[in-house]
Amino acid sequence: AAKVAGHELKGLISYFNLGVDGVGLPLMALVDFRGFRVIAMSLLPVGPKTLIYGTADGGKTVLAQNPKFNVLMKKAGKRLNLSPHICGRNKTSLKRLWSAADVEGHMGYDGQFYLLDFSRTLPPTRPDPKKRLPHLYEMFRSEFVEQYSQSLCSDAYSGFIVRDPSQFEHNKQSDEASRHLEEDIIPLFAKEFSGLVLSSSTDVRITEEMHTKGINMRYLGLLFKHVMEIRMCPFAGYLLLLEGIFRVLKRTLRKWFRDSVKVLQIPLEIPYQSLVVKILNSFFSSNPISQEFWQNTILAGLEDHFRFSITETDIGHIAFALSEEKAKADKAAQADGAADDSKKIKKKKSTKSFTKDQISTGTSFEVQSPAGGGGG
Repeated sequence: AAKVAGHELKGLISYFNLGVDGVGLPLMALVDFRGFRVIAMSLLPVGPKTLIYGTADGGKTVLAQNPKFNVLMKKAGKRLNLSPHICGRNKTSLKRLWSAADVEGHMGYDGQFYLLDFSRTLPPTRPDPKKRLPHLYEMFRSEFVEQYSQSLCSDAYSGFIVRDPSQFEHNKQSDEASRHLEEDIIPLFAKEFSGLVLSSSTDVRITEEMHTKGINMRYLGLLFKHVMEIRMCPFAGYLLLLEGIFRVLKRTLRKWFRDSVKVLQIPLEIPYQSLVVKILNSFFSSNPISQEFWQNTILAGLEDHFRFSITETDIGHIAFALSEEKAKADKAAQADGAADDSKKIKKKKSTKSFTKDQISTGTSFEVQSPAGGGGG
């Protein structure tokens, strides 16, 4: 549910960024509270009878009955690089749409056009057979879709296109796009990211860098694999691993919150504060409970949610990279310390030439005596 809510906002942003004149969009915010995610959205002057585009009953009835709105959706679909497709479960209600079938277009009670339900705006990636209905929540990022060489179908792999003669082609195109992302884009970015970490003098923003290239965060493990294989910068792999670990920790905390809310059903803060303390102790301690937590929760989460597959060789390279980083940090600290000592010596010498007037106006430097007293 949280993923769907996130896609709802992303889809809305995708349409908002197009700036299509004549189509109203709702204001929307996501609120995370004790593990639950709630969508807060402005009310629009629409109802069941104002629907003019898409479906509200799972594809039994599909509409595309307003020519002017159809043109606007075609314009939006082309700019999003989405392919048109035939939607509907019944032969009598088949329609050609430029969006996911359950993206709803309305002519409001005020005569204006509105768009609602954006969770499946973007096309799905190739389904993981281990997951249930992944095409509903594992989508390509808009950055990837917009830059991809051909348009993609938002309803690929879904039951909405069972009567589309091009159903197989739509699914095949998403398969090929997924292959391109996993086998071309991510390995290429692994080299770029490693070089960025090597040359960067500031913190590298992993999420922003991946999203700019159209790479979803669920591919963290695959990116880690390629970074470790090229061995250009094992420390970059360490950063990716840290990102994955803390994302698993966040997911775990949210789940524990949800489970506790269902059981406790009280508004007090103390039980949830204790829960945070418990999970942090499990994370940072080294007792048997902590070891079990890492094995069954953190490592399992890295594999299940982010496709990590960590080898002993990877651990060895990361350990060596960390030792090198520590040596660099120690050397830098020693250099800074030597520079500070040099400045102190210069300051001590310079105070001897200052006049009493200069000292009284605050231009002197304090010199500590062996006894701890100050003078200047």
